[in-house]
Amino acid sequence: NRLQSSNVRKEAPVYNAMLLAAARGGQWRLALALLQELQEAGLPKTARTLQTIVRACERAGRYEEAIQALAGFQEVVDPAYFHSVADRLERGLLGHGTGTAELAAPGDSGPFHPAGGLGELPTLPVPVARAVDLSPVEQAVAGAVPGGELWLLGSYAEGLRTAASDVDTTVVVPGVEFDRVEDERDFRQATLRRLRQSLHEDNILVHDLVLETRMPLLKVELACGTAVDVSVVNRKGARKSSLIQAYFRQAPVLRQTVFLMKLWAKSNGVYGQVAGFPSGLAFACLVIFVAQRMASPLVPVLHPLSVEAHCKPPGPCPPQPEAAELLAEVFSFYASGFTVETEVVSIRRGGGIRVLPGAVLSIEDPVEPAVDLASPYLDLARSQRLLSAMAQAATLCRQGRWSEVIEQ
Repeated sequence: NRLQSSNVRKEAPVYNAMLLAAARGGQWRLALALLQELQEAGLPKTARTLQTIVRACERAGRYEEAIQALAGFQEVVDPAYFHSVADRLERGLLGHGTGTAELAAPGDSGPFHPAGGLGELPTLPVPVARAVDLSPVEQAVAGAVPGGELWLLGSYAEGLRTAASDVDTTVVVPGVEFDRVEDERDFRQATLRRLRQSLHEDNILVHDLVLETRMPLLKVELACGTAVDVSVVNRKGARKSSLIQAYFRQAPVLRQTVFLMKLWAKSNGVYGQVAGFPSGLAFACLVIFVAQRMASPLVPVLHPLSVEAHCKPPGPCPPQPEAAELLAEVFSFYASGFTVETEVVSIRRGGGIRVLPGAVLSIEDPVEPAVDLASPYLDLARSQRLLSAMAQAATLCRQGRWSEVIEQ
């Protein structure tokens, strides 16, 4: 208090010194008051400012106040540091009981034991298991990109294809790294141009070359009629698919349930970023998150670096009798067991409190935590439409009206 009442003209370093003293003493109220004074004085906030505020609040167990203060630093500090602090505070908050829904502790995965009460369950669709011969594209890659490898991602890699699905691939050159975003973009574009020429020479139909996007694509069609999208150096996309497949191995019922969830979303017009809704990865996260939150969790939290960098497509998906009931559980959870305003869907943590409260559904990317798979595409109306559709599906499931949930 003596420091705070001093008549000395305070600059940012002075405030940081005062904040450090408050942090060491766990004086969280003083620290927050100093932060407000610093902001009102128009002085810059820094990572050190945030560090001392968080330290003061943590020492006093004031995690909610720390999270509220953290929100004001999103545009100030490095995104990776921001999210690492957010993760730590959320873990502290969940461990201190604040009225938030308590998470089930991840344990050994096991079979799903449905609660029952849904009447006679139908036999529901399963993913297409037909293998796609990608050797023509692989040969073109070998000729156009010395040392290049063709990795799989998306629904084919995850074992979630329908008969009409395309195949997503990416060309990866081991050992190639980039210091600048511009260099990576130029490499991607140049590689796709060379690959297009090689595919033309091999008489493979090239539909389009899309260069001016965040992830440039070459769109081709195989002799069998299957469409193939080729990107370059999409390692993160490949790891995301490998992670999803690893969850399916932990609990096989998840694979058909995610497949059914995607079919439901497409038939209800609430699927895909182009339409302003979440992507296939986001819907997979919605299902896996519920499996983690059950009283007896179906799957533990898997770290992205614990899985292979890429994966091969899995074998056939045998029908899972429990998939229908797990799907009903998913719809019910988002209809009544999830608070959009304060919670985030995070399979990376098995739960999560939003740092910045909002009214639109938020789904964290499991490999790139700073990326939201939902809110950048949803507005309030579309978010409410998606959640309302899930609530209606939950009712239809309880009534046994499965033909209205999943079109056969």
